[in-house]
Amino acid sequence: MGNARDKAMQAKSWIWGAIAAAALVPSAMVPGRILASPLEEQTTVKVYRAALPAVVTVSQGSSSGSGTVIAPEGLVLTNEHVVR
Repeated sequence: MGNARDKAMQAKSWIWGAIAAAALVPSAMVPGRILASPLEEQTTVKVYRAALPAVVTVSQGSSSGSGTVIAPEGLVLTNEHVVR
């Protein structure tokens, strides 16, 4: 039989082993890569191509952000922090 110090070391080893095993479980439960069907992919590409011309970069000083043109006359919608 080991002494109290050996038992404490074994307990610590067991605890760290359990923590390591628990950390690996969620990654093992994640499903593999899910691919879009050809129809879904075509739809995504169509939406992207239609929206791309309306996406703009807003620059102010050394900062920049993105925005979207929402009106034919060039009105841009962006977040407040982009223009501050």
